[in-house]
Amino acid sequence: MNNYQITQIKSRFFDLDSQHHINSATYLSYAREGQFYYLHDLGYNKDYFINHKIFLKPELIHVKYFRQQMAHVNLEIHTKCYRIQNSINWDQKIYNQDSGDLSVHLTSLVAIKNHLLDKIEECYDDLPEPLLTWDIHGNFSNTCKRSVMDYRIRHIDLDGFNQCSDLVLWRINEEARWKFMEDIEIPFENLVKNDLSLFWINGIYHYYDNVKLNDELKIYTWISRIDKVRTYIRQEIIKNDGERVLRTEGEFLTVSLSRSKPVRIPDFLKSGILPYMEKDQ
Repeated sequence: MNNYQITQIKSRFFDLDSQHHINSATYLSYAREGQFYYLHDLGYNKDYFINHKIFLKPELIHVKYFRQQMAHVNLEIHTKCYRIQNSINWDQKIYNQDSGDLSVHLTSLVAIKNHLLDKIEECYDDLPEPLLTWDIHGNFSNTCKRSVMDYRIRHIDLDGFNQCSDLVLWRINEEARWKFMEDIEIPFENLVKNDLSLFWINGIYHYYDNVKLNDELKIYTWISRIDKVRTYIRQEIIKNDGERVLRTEGEFLTVSLSRSKPVRIPDFLKSGILPYMEKDQ
């Protein structure tokens, strides 16, 4: 299966966020669906996963967003993968089936048990470029403030494998970013009032320790740097025992809502960000 396998899916109104387009984390659920269809066609159905207690634990995910999509859109998930030692590298692209527009490109590295790998083609090449160039500029420099949000893993956060999936962690991160906006006193309503949105265009996730039911988490959010139109938001999820769960950095484009075009970061947003932005050392 060297070529992309295509899975078709129709977006739902439930998939939209408060800005009336498909929520960024929802694309991860679409991608996972494509992965399971791909593995099903290789002979690995859901019962195989459940009976063998196999969980597709991500190590790295790189995501790039191209074009927003709305409800009731016909989407195609193009999926292919290959094996790298004890991991699977997934390469997935999500298209609008009617327009042909590329919406999202996800590349991920997933750790998995050996006995699942025998039907997946092995690759001896290097990792794809986005995963090779993973860099979030080291550990937190302790040169700025950070927004902090607490979260406890609940029963409704567990998936069909009785695990807290990466999709839940993405949504927790998103909620922590909104908490950050409140902490800098620029909530969602203020952005809309000023005809602004922060469009997520690029992000990379590095996963560490697993989380389980009732784990208590702290989610830290701060800014690594800004340029004329882009803000680079860093986040880290830490368990109460001090173990790191996830580190991320996302690239967000400042966009005019009415014109759907990038704009310079306005002074009021910049002044709110600066106390939370790491200083050059």
